[in-house]
Amino acid sequence: QGHIVSTVRCLECQRVSRTKEPFQDVSVQIPNPNELVANAAVSSQGGRSLEGAGPSGGAGSTTKGPTFAGMLGGMAGKVKSLFHDKGVEVTDCLRKFCAPEYLVGKDKYDCEHCKRKTDGERRFAFKDVPEVLCIHIKRFRYDSSWFNATKNSRVVSFPVTGTLDMSPFLEEAPPGPVEYSLIGVIQHIGSMGGGHYISYCRHKR
Repeated sequence: QGHIVSTVRCLECQRVSRTKEPFQDVSVQIPNPNELVANAAVSSQGGRSLEGAGPSGGAGSTTKGPTFAGMLGGMAGKVKSLFHDKGVEVTDCLRKFCAPEYLVGKDKYDCEHCKRKTDGERRFAFKDVPEVLCIHIKRFRYDSSWFNATKNSRVVSFPVTGTLDMSPFLEEAPPGPVEYSLIGVIQHIGSMGGGHYISYCRHKR
């Protein structure tokens, strides 16, 4: 088994509370596009360059402005971009898990030093990792009742032929990479109304 370290910092007195708990598997959420800070910056730069080379500025356009066919082509491209999602990497899910979470409002931190509830900042990091690491992708969400439950079907990519390096998510930087090779996947096929699970395992030839 491994250990996860949780640190909570009071944003008023700056005192830090630290706890360490053992774990054998870790459950991570799928980040939304707004939470992919680094990838969003690169995508937005690429998106602006693509817009600059749109129908009105590409080959075949004239100084009279975009044609009707060009307008339809540009609209089709924008609609396609709304439905085409390249998904996220499993490292993006781990990065969201280790990202700071601010405890405000009804979730304020009960600071022992301030003797009252204050705004706080909570972080998770891996102190050490187990020999076999199991990552659970949290796809199901329940809002007050089963009838409001939804499934996040966004694609989550992971290295199949390469390795997963966990060193960026450790509390202390290790001397070298901490790598894992994929040996199995359990996939849910279907929706909240029904479905089944399929397992894939790597075998030695």
